[in-house]
Amino acid sequence: MFDWIWIGLGVGGILGLTGSGGAIIALPLLHHVAGFSLKIATTAVLPVVSISAIIALFGKYKSVQWKEVFLIVLISLPTSFLFSFLKFFIRDTYVFILIMGVLLLAFIQTWFPLKKKASFSKKQELKFILVGIISGFLTGLTGLGGGVILVPLLEFFDKDEAGVSQSLRVVSTSLAVIAVTSTGSLLMQYNRLSSSVISFRQFLLLLLGIVVSTLLVRLIQTYFSQPVMSKVQRILYSVILFITFFSMIF
Repeated sequence: MFDWIWIGLGVGGILGLTGSGGAIIALPLLHHVAGFSLKIATTAVLPVVSISAIIALFGKYKSVQWKEVFLIVLISLPTSFLFSFLKFFIRDTYVFILIMGVLLLAFIQTWFPLKKKASFSKKQELKFILVGIISGFLTGLTGLGGGVILVPLLEFFDKDEAGVSQSLRVVSTSLAVIAVTSTGSLLMQYNRLSSSVISFRQFLLLLLGIVVSTLLVRLIQTYFSQPVMSKVQRILYSVILFITFFSMIF
């Protein structure tokens, strides 16, 4: 019972400090602590991704580009469904390599973010296709939301809007895409999840842990300046990626 609370507390703490990364720490915890196989862990992590993205959206929903979210999930949902089915016909080694690649990209993006932008109007269709396919592919195959890849892609295709911070707009839109896609993928795989992975009681314990630690960490953050917290977030996120990377190997 307490394994699920600890997993929730760990995920919520990271979510509160960094605003992302819930699935990145939850995946190895479910694999090693809860004892799931790698492929089952990629399914069990979906509730974590959904809850984390929804909680992170609080206070940011007004900055979400909902039209973009709708168009992107038209691609991401069927893509997620396809790869969640194909996942069980693919060798664990390939899933493992893909997860390692996402972790490596997450580390690079943390310290060397992509800043180049392109014209939104000329490549709007390409944006929806690329972001939708990547979101659905990662969610269906690895269970990870893929925000570390979606955010730079959305920034690359983003258009300027007066009065709205680009960073806030892009992060909020990315969270909305992840929330919808991961929740949709979770519902598609509900039978498999409920019968062999996680019970409703365990889900509630996970939710409790995430909510409590997220709110607690955000309360503590109010006592520190933004520059200090930004530095702490980058360092902590990098440490988490480092630990996760080697825990998945060993």
